[in-house]
Amino acid sequence: VAKTTTAMNLAAALIKKKKTAALIDMDPQGSLSLAMGLDLTKIDATMKELLTGEAYTPEVVQRRGEIPFFPAKINLAELELQLASEMGRERRLESVMKEVTGPDFMLIDCPPQLGLLTTNALIYADEVLIPTTADYLAISGLSYLIETMKKVRNLGLNDNLSLNGVLITNFDARKNIQSEIQKKLKKEFGTKLYKTEIRTNNSLAEAPA
Repeated sequence: VAKTTTAMNLAAALIKKKKTAALIDMDPQGSLSLAMGLDLTKIDATMKELLTGEAYTPEVVQRRGEIPFFPAKINLAELELQLASEMGRERRLESVMKEVTGPDFMLIDCPPQLGLLTTNALIYADEVLIPTTADYLAISGLSYLIETMKKVRNLGLNDNLSLNGVLITNFDARKNIQSEIQKKLKKEFGTKLYKTEIRTNNSLAEAPA
């Protein structure tokens, strides 16, 4: 659904608007880190080491132009098992990011599944931006994510968590089914559905390479 592409390009757009932005890669696939041009085979300190206390922020943070970012690689997938019996495991991200000051925006690229890593992100975040394609398989997970956000608030884990908006990506207005789903999303989310749709664009897919 273009989560990584959205996070990276949104950070770049904010920089163009004279804001400061940082990126956090919370996906063990490390797509954001790769797209930012990082050779993960040469990096030892990543989000996994930061969240387990094996590394500190200055050792982990990388920079691409004006954008600082916190990389991740496949070993981040071990975190759920490693922290299974640890107290406060849902607040690790919030805890380690307390020392990070400065950026106007911290953008977190989350994994596709709602596990410990995404829960950490939801507890740390102020707002959630949901990219989705206009197809039934993608939007079927939206209600589950919204319910998870409600649970985070109801349990007192993050009282201020709110939905920033829903962004349709890879949109092709020529396809009737996509226009149909767009109308359903408009009915469901109202003003929380962004007026902007990111149209299908091969250049976006080719850009990281």
